[in-house]
Amino acid sequence: MREKKIYDLEYIQKQGLQILIVFDNICRKNKINYSLCAGTLLGAVRHKGFIPWDDDVDVMMTRDNYNKFILACEDNLPDGFFLQTFRTDKLYLNGFAKLLNLEIEAYITETEKMNIKHALDIDIFPVDRCPEKYIYNIFDIVLLSICSALKYSQLKQRANSKIKVITRFISKIIVGIIGTYSINCFEEKVKTKYYMQDCRGSFVSFDTKPPYKWRQKDIYPFSLFDDYDEVEFEGHKFMSIKEKNQYLTITYGDYMQMPPLEQRVPMHNFYYYLEGNDKNGID
Repeated sequence: MREKKIYDLEYIQKQGLQILIVFDNICRKNKINYSLCAGTLLGAVRHKGFIPWDDDVDVMMTRDNYNKFILACEDNLPDGFFLQTFRTDKLYLNGFAKLLNLEIEAYITETEKMNIKHALDIDIFPVDRCPEKYIYNIFDIVLLSICSALKYSQLKQRANSKIKVITRFISKIIVGIIGTYSINCFEEKVKTKYYMQDCRGSFVSFDTKPPYKWRQKDIYPFSLFDDYDEVEFEGHKFMSIKEKNQYLTITYGDYMQMPPLEQRVPMHNFYYYLEGNDKNGID
């Protein structure tokens, strides 16, 4: 049995920053707007860099910029990099993209056995228009919740009840017949149905929490994505929405308040398999 080694957090952050720089270069070269988001934007504002225990990088971009970025990657990706979407990696589950550095193989427990590319990456979330009022989105949320449940039944997770075991078993059969690619295509149609309409709301958190947990606060004003500036992150300047305070307050409340000590832990714990040469892992 091959030996697993967990990557050192400092190494993960260093390499995540390098991928972010590649991403930023492509966007600036092609005049594509984006923003740091989630914990990465919070880290930029509160720490001028990574939250000390954060082990990933998150960016967001409106759907039109997201589509431009996918096209730009066809000609602008450096050697060793790969844009992972459900179209470029057929068994990939997520409805958002990842920019991978294929030279740094990395796994997480939930997806280790899946036949997809495994490498250090950054997450790229598309932002889609939707009605401003939560009530008008309920039907779409139901559809997206079903898609999410079907897709993520493929992950390696413990089921703590018989109902969950049975539900997951049935879901896996359905996915085996339909395929995750078809589910993702349908999910994308639901997400982008208001693409050409002047809706004032938007979902930023499409894949950061299950759809059935979305509430009114998860619908952000689309006007947040009208204006951009820059923010310092680990000694570099990256793009950000101008209304950072509004976004972070909606997302985290009092975002300058540090969480309890027990919550200050990495979310993913990326690891690799030792192949004779120790890299940057820890026991």
